Amino acid sequence: MALLATLAPQEAEGLVRGWRLWARPEQIAPPGDWLVWLILSGRGWGKTRTAAEWLREQVELRGRRRIALVARTAADVRDVVIEGESGLLAISPSWNKPLYEPSKRRLTWPNGAIATAYSADEPDLLRGPQHDAAAADELASWQYAQQTWDNLMLSLRLGDHPQVIVTTTPRPLKIIRQLMQSPSTVVTRGTTFDNAANLAPSALAEYRHRYEGTRLGRQELMGEVLDDNPGALWNRETLDRNRVRVAPDLVRVVVAIDPAVTVPVSDSIMSARARASSSRAGPTRNRCNTGLGFISRTQQSRTFCRRCACGHGPPHACPADWPGTRGFVLASGSKEVDCVP
Repeated sequence: MALLATLAPQEAEGLVRGWRLWARPEQIAPPGDWLVWLILSGRGWGKTRTAAEWLREQVELRGRRRIALVARTAADVRDVVIEGESGLLAISPSWNKPLYEPSKRRLTWPNGAIATAYSADEPDLLRGPQHDAAAADELASWQYAQQTWDNLMLSLRLGDHPQVIVTTTPRPLKIIRQLMQSPSTVVTRGTTFDNAANLAPSALAEYRHRYEGTRLGRQELMGEVLDDNPGALWNRETLDRNRVRVAPDLVRVVVAIDPAVTVPVSDSIMSARARASSSRAGPTRNRCNTGLGFISRTQQSRTFCRRCACGHGPPHACPADWPGTRGFVLASGSKEVDCVP
């Protein structure tokens, strides 16, 4: 504090706003020719601040001029990414603070750089615009995650090397796993407790007492991607380990359908799953094979046809027409009926 008192106001603000002086090492953008910087961490790690400071650096030092700001809803973009206590307006120095025009969903910096706000609730807003940088806030909570992400990536076509920072508390979603496995992604992991110096001690103590060791705590505090489900008969590791490219000779293919029973069919999504039985092991008893079983296909739809007794749709939508099907089971609640012999 004594040092700050000896500095001119702008010099003192420059010192306070010097993110690289105060940030933890993992909050500084990694080197390399990456396309996506994916930050998977617990709540309170500092994801919003890290993204805002990265964007500020892109505008001030990297020459970025067209930026996309994407969050779960329009309110989240405004309240967290732009106006939040760790948002772009709060972290910007007085000499380079952007002008915010809510009606235009736009931030404009003194050097002409523009950031536009987008909601993941409206993926098509990202059709047409083009950008050279982007920030995606809480990707795992987006309602239309894949569609919004695809439109965002297709808009990153300006400049020599567009980049995007993704900050999210993880969930076991396909899009998260794809990003983690992509060679163009660098991943930063972290926990809530990494930022203990800036969080209320009483809150951290309560988190440890209430959530430490629980599934919720592992995901929301420790930032783990939990692929396992304690109630599941099989986990992803088991399924991946036992996959086969070509199934053996099959004696029967059964399709199980799980229709909605508490909401109108037109409003529900139904699941169909084909299970095939192999003839290469064991005898049969009451037409039930005791050999190996294979899950050959799964599908979710609102458009299964009427002869499945579970909806409307063109003939090709009927699971009974799947190749090799010799019968299928319609499951409704706890009752199963063999409706196609």
